[in-house]
Order: sequence, then structure tokens, then C-alpha cells
Amino acid sequence: MTIINSLLSMTLDVILFAGLVGLISGSFVNVLAYRLPLMIQYRWINTTKTELKDTSDLDGSGNAYLKKLSLHLPRSHCQACKNPIKAWENIPIVSYIFLNGKCSKCSSSIPKQYPIVELTSSALAVFIGIRYSISFQFLIVLFFSLALLTLTIIDIKHLILPDELTMSLVWFGLLVSLTDFGFGTSPSESILGATLGYLSLWIFYWTFRIITKKEGLGFGDLKFLAGLGAWLGWQSLLPIITLASLSGAVFGTLSRGKWHKEAPNPIPFGPFLAAAGLLMAFWGSEVILFYIEILNR
Repeated sequence: MTIINSLLSMTLDVILFAGLVGLISGSFVNVLAYRLPLMIQYRWINTTKTELKDTSDLDGSGNAYLKKLSLHLPRSHCQACKNPIKAWENIPIVSYIFLNGKCSKCSSSIPKQYPIVELTSSALAVFIGIRYSISFQFLIVLFFSLALLTLTIIDIKHLILPDELTMSLVWFGLLVSLTDFGFGTSPSESILGATLGYLSLWIFYWTFRIITKKEGLGFGDLKFLAGLGAWLGWQSLLPIITLASLSGAVFGTLSRGKWHKEAPNPIPFGPFLAAAGLLMAFWGSEVILFYIEILNR
């Protein structure tokens, strides 16, 4: 009985600690998912004007907010009125409930994305904490999972997969393969996974473009799959592509059947890659065995 109580106490400690880490991390995911696309937008505007030799408003004075925006400045603020958010108004989940989902100054609705992402991050952290205990591996796997969550949010809202995140995923995956803190992927499997992950979708991209004269994927998807290959190895690529493609096709079919002409077009592929990547990260061996059984029938 003492052993059982000890285990329950340890599990409760893990859940509480991991849940708190997840909530705090989820708050940062929200910041990153909101600010990074805007920073990229400002960079694109200035780059385009420079290439066109358009000197009007080149310094971004007409986009003062975007010009000064970074991941840490200005401090957290309401998206509508830009009023700085006080510390007590920035507590994950709690502040949203206390403020009734509205800005304390202008009463604009706070996007439901914020508490949803914080809860999702907390749930992921608890799951990872129970699976790996509280360790350095917990932090590494949590980083991987939250990177996929951030890319999913950005792709859904903006239809982009920023290089700042996809390439970080690639390089960190290659680095983690040199340690024992990842998913057991060796350096050679990681390198081959990143290479084949990029090339496989690169071939599909150009084949589809040559045949249809359209772009079926963005280059962000190629880098995203390369990142997943770097973390999970080349063996995971075929199941990831298969799962992501099938789920994407089913979603596309159902959405067009429900909303007809108002269906989202194009449909972002990143969320399906992320879901398939998480599935392979935690249940990869089971998925591969299931996949082999189907092929052998």
C-alpha cells in the first residue's frame, strides 16, 4: 500500500509540474504564433519595396506597430486597442476566466485560441511527463511537440510555415540524434530522414506543378517533413506521408461536401503533417507494424 501511495504521489507531482510547464509554454506558443507571422509580413513588405525600388514609406513609418514588433517587445497587449496587459491579466487560463474572455479596457473579445492552446500545451506536457517522467528528455520532447503545435496554428491562420521554425526543427532534430534524449533516432537515420523528407515532397511538388500548372504544396511543407524526418528517422516518412495525405484528403472531401464553394481553399497541409508526426513520435512502432500488416494482406 505504501508503494502504491508513493507511486500515486510521484504521478501527481509529475502531473502538476508538467501541467504548469505546459500552461506557461502554451502562453509562449500563443505569442510566437501571433507575432512571428506579423514580423514576416513586415519583412516581406520592406523586401518587396526594396526590390521594386519603391522608397515611399520604406522605413515602415506607416506600419509603426509592425516595425517595432518582436517576440519580446512590445509587452503583451490587447490586439484590438493595444493596451498593455497587466501581470495579473496574463495568467494562463485563470485570467481568461476572470476577465470573462474580454479586454479589461476596450471589452474586445480575447480570441478563444489562447485558452485552447494553453490547455492543449498543458495536456501534451502532462502526457509527455507521465511517459518520460520529469527529465531532460521531457523538455526535448516537449519542445518538439510544441514546435509542431505552433506550426499548426500558423499554417491554419496564415497558410505559411516559417523557415524560423521548420529549419530549427531540422537542425535541432539532427543535433538531438547525437544524444539519447530524442526518440532513439541515430545520426545516420536522422540525416537520411531529413534528406529524403525534403526530396520526396520536392519531387511531388514539381511533378504536380508540371502536370497541373499549379502548386500543390508550399516549400514550407517540404522543410516541415524534413524536420520530422530529422527527429523520427527515414523509417517514419512513408507512414507520415500516408497518414497526412489520407487525413487531408478526407478532411478536404468532407469540408467541401459541407460548405460547398465556401470550403477553405487551399487547405493547409502542415496540420496533417504535424498530427501524423506526433502519432509516429509516440506510437511509431505500432503504426509501422499495422502498416506492414496491411501491405502483406
